[in-house]
Amino acid sequence: MAIDAIADAKIFEPNNNIQATGANYRSVYDFTNQYLPDAMPDLVNIFNPQSITGFLDTMGYEEELNSDLAIWGEYGRRHRVHTGTTRTANVFTYVAHSIRLNDKILVYSTAAAGKEIGIVTAVTADTFTAAVQNSAAWTVGTTALTVRVIGGEFKKGTDGKEKALTRDFERYDVSPVIIKDQFSVDGSDIPNITWLYANDGSPYWYMEDEEESFKRFLDNLEFQMLEDITISGTSTLTGYKGTQGLFSSIRVRGNTFTGPMASIDDIDGVVDRLDKINGEEYNALYIGTRHALGIDDFLSAELGFDGATANYGVYGNDDLKGRVLDLGFKGFRRGTYEFNYSGWNILKDPTALNPSQFHADDQIHGMMVPMGMTSQAGAMLPGSYDRIAPEAIQYLTQMYKAKAGYSRKLQTTYAGGTMVPDHTSTTDRYEIHWLTERCLRAVGMIKWTIFQGA
Repeated sequence: MAIDAIADAKIFEPNNNIQATGANYRSVYDFTNQYLPDAMPDLVNIFNPQSITGFLDTMGYEEELNSDLAIWGEYGRRHRVHTGTTRTANVFTYVAHSIRLNDKILVYSTAAAGKEIGIVTAVTADTFTAAVQNSAAWTVGTTALTVRVIGGEFKKGTDGKEKALTRDFERYDVSPVIIKDQFSVDGSDIPNITWLYANDGSPYWYMEDEEESFKRFLDNLEFQMLEDITISGTSTLTGYKGTQGLFSSIRVRGNTFTGPMASIDDIDGVVDRLDKINGEEYNALYIGTRHALGIDDFLSAELGFDGATANYGVYGNDDLKGRVLDLGFKGFRRGTYEFNYSGWNILKDPTALNPSQFHADDQIHGMMVPMGMTSQAGAMLPGSYDRIAPEAIQYLTQMYKAKAGYSRKLQTTYAGGTMVPDHTSTTDRYEIHWLTERCLRAVGMIKWTIFQGA
C-alpha cells in the first residue's frame, strides 16, 4: 500500500478553487449571467423588498443621445373646434380662427337645443361671415357657440381653396443631467467577502456592501427621473440645470386628478377625459395602498357589498375550500375603457413617496399610464404620393449620452491600491465610482394622469 500522490497545486494553493482573484470576482449586478442564485440567504433583510426601481425599465425604451438637448415635437388635433364663438347676425367672431372661405360649418350650443349648418362667404383674421342653409337667418344663439368645419362647397367655375391649413405643433425639449455615486472600502475589509456559485458550480466572490451601494444608486436614479424638475432662472444655483422628470411632465402637459379616485363619478370623469383626448382603451394604474383600498371599497359598494357580508360571487370566491378569501379587485371596465391597477413600491415605502409621510396637498396617490405606444408621423416621399408608414414609439424613453464606442449610460470606474488592475496608487482603499448622464423623454403626456393632493 502507498499513500496517494497529491498535486503540487493542492499543497501550495490549498484554496485555489475558492481563492478571491480578479478572475473570479462577480458583481451581483452583473446581468451578463441572469441565472446566478441569490447570495447569502442567511443575511436577512427585514425591510425586503426595498427597491423602488422597475417602473422605467418596464415602461421606458432606451436610446442614445448625442447632444446636450433632446428635442421633439407633438402634433395637436387634426380637426379644430372653435368653442366660445360669438355671433352678430351673420358675422361670427373667434380670434385667430382657422375657418376658410367656402367652408361648410356646423354651429351649435350646449346651452340650448338646436344646431344649424351654413357656408362661409367671407373671412378676416378674427371673424368669418356665414349664411345659414335652412332659413333666412341663424337661430342658434349669439354667445358660447361651437363651430366645427364639416366640409365645403363651391359654385361651378370658381377657384379652389385660397389657403392651406397646417396642424398645431408644439416643440418640447429635455436636457440630461450628470449623476454620480461611489462605493469605498478599506483594504483591510476587502477579505470580508461573500461567495456564490454559478449553475456549473464555479465559485465567485463579491462584497455585499458594494451591491447595496449600487442598488441605492439605482433607486435614487429612478427617483430622480420621476421627481426632478428643471432649475428656473430665478434660482441661485449656477452651473446646474436639472431635468424634467415624469411627474413634472404629466403636471405640465398631461392630466392632474385631485386626490385618489373614490367613486364611480370619479371614474366617469376620467372616462370623459379619455374620450376628449383619444385615450387608449387599456390603462394601467400604478397606485399606493390606500388608493387601492379605496377603489376596492367603492367597487364593492357599487356591487351591493354592505360591509357586513361578503359577496363571494362578486369577488370570484366561488370555492373557498383551501383558499384565502379575496377581498379586492385587480381592475374594472367602464364604458369602452379598461383599468387595471397594482401597487407601486415607491408609493408604499415610507422612505420614498408614501402619502402618509407628506402634507395632504403634497401627496401623490398614483399614476394612470396608457398601455401601448404612440406613433411618429409618416413622411411623404418626394415626387410621389407614397408615404412612409408611421413608426410606433414608446411614450417613455430613457436617453443617455453616448457615441460610437463610448457610452455614459452607466460608467464604472475602479480606484485604489493593489486590488485594482493597473493600479497607480498605494492607497489602502478600494473604490468603485458610478456615473451616468441621462434624461427622460416623455411624449404624449396628454394621455397620462397623475393622482395627487387632497
